[in-house]
This record gives sequence, structure tokens and C-alpha cells, in this order.
Amino acid sequence: MDIQTHNNYKLEFIESPIKFGDAALGLVTTRSFPAIVGTADMRLKSSGVILVGYEKIGSGYCTAVVRGGIADVRLAVESGSKIAEKFGQLISHAVIPRP
Repeated sequence: MDIQTHNNYKLEFIESPIKFGDAALGLVTTRSFPAIVGTADMRLKSSGVILVGYEKIGSGYCTAVVRGGIADVRLAVESGSKIAEKFGQLISHAVIPRP
């Protein structure tokens, strides 16, 4: 881990195991927060992805974003979408390769 200083702030850089050409973002949107928690849990357990975060986008809708390799993100979004459909809460899902 390298520490770089800039304007008296310490910034920590952690090297990512994901190469730039193989990177992707995956998004799943549901109708409720409990559904996005279950969906995010399944996505993280199904493949080697990292949770970037989640957003409450209004009217109860929530979106969780993961990043990782393209194949891992596709698998994670597919498994998360299946869980959200099982809950009856899926709104949309998307994979953005090489963002």
C-alpha cells in the first residue's frame, strides 16, 4: 500500500486486482431496501465482485452497484436479478463493461 501526500492530506492507494480492460460495473434496482440487501448479498457471494455502494433513489427504489471483472459482474447481476425476481421486487438490471 502506497501513501501519497497532496496538500497535507494523506491518500492511501490500494492496487486493484482488476485490470482496466477487464473491468465492469453491475447495477440492480429493486422496489425496496430489504430486497436490495438480499440481492447485494447474493451478488457478493456468487462471484468475486466488490460492492461499490447503494443509492436510495426515491419512491422506495434502491440501486446497488458492484464492480469487478466482466465475467464476474455478469454472473453477479444475473444471480442478483433472479433473487430480486423471486422477491417480486426487480425493477431493472444492467452491466456496463469497461466503464
